[in-house]
Amino acid sequence: MPDIITLTFNPALDCSTATAMILADEKLRCDPPRYDPGGGGINVARMAHALGAAVVALFPAGGLTGDHLAALVTATGTPFLRILTAGATRENLSIVDRRSGAQYRFVLPGPPLRAVDQQSCIDELARLAPSARYVVVSGSLPADVAPNLLPRIADLCRAHDCRLVLDTSGEGLQQARTCHAFLLKPNADELAQLAGRSLLSEADEEQAARLLIDQGFAEVLLVSLGDRGAMVVARQGVDRCRAIPIVARTKVGAGDTMVAAVVVALTRGWTLVTALRFGVAAGAAALIEPGTQLARPEALQGLYEAHFGDLPAIDRQETLKEVAE
Repeated sequence: MPDIITLTFNPALDCSTATAMILADEKLRCDPPRYDPGGGGINVARMAHALGAAVVALFPAGGLTGDHLAALVTATGTPFLRILTAGATRENLSIVDRRSGAQYRFVLPGPPLRAVDQQSCIDELARLAPSARYVVVSGSLPADVAPNLLPRIADLCRAHDCRLVLDTSGEGLQQARTCHAFLLKPNADELAQLAGRSLLSEADEEQAARLLIDQGFAEVLLVSLGDRGAMVVARQGVDRCRAIPIVARTKVGAGDTMVAAVVVALTRGWTLVTALRFGVAAGAAALIEPGTQLARPEALQGLYEAHFGDLPAIDRQETLKEVAE
């Protein structure tokens, strides 16, 4: 049975390619496409599985694109449960302009998710939750979801003593206000949005994160800061981890990879500070891969050990230690 369940309400079939240069009104000849399963929770599950965690990805998917998505997840070996839906799963397109090296990302909207499909996702989660330690809800929410969808999931997690991790945007962030999750992962812009003001310094960022904790968003905030790295904030304290210097080949999947690594680290009994470093190393390892590929575990380990030292031993019985340690 899984230690980690991921739930992706708006999955995607990710297509990546490259062309000589991107010009308006021209027929652009592209490289052969690469297809990967996409959507926040699916990416988290794939990475967690690659790191050896017991994980199940739960997601709704329909149409030919949903079939293709499910086949790609199967090929990764990641355990999953698919809720069959009437609406066809969306596609995303990522194109690299070889002349400039710039990457262009086209993100399409997903189909509306019917109330019956939302309930099916919750029912499957309730069936799996008794064995799980963490439930990760990651990615955007599709159109027409119930305004209390995430709070219902939060209640379910509390009932089964699971820690809820939220990494979402838009409507999902608004619903997070009443979830009282274990961990919320906004980026710097989202943190400012939730705080309702510009954050001009590190002190501003830390104050905003503490405010969200005081307001009941989550016990812990994991804030991704782009090329400044990331920080973790809890009532016990704050810790920052600077970004690992690398030459990035993509911007796809780094946040999902970070979340996966942090949650896997916590299931191993590592401290939150070590989990933060493991997550930063994972994000860097994702950025050096082309297209929509996720990080390679050996690259993650190499970056961690080069910058932070040896990985700690795994102690699944160890309790989560305070950030201030």
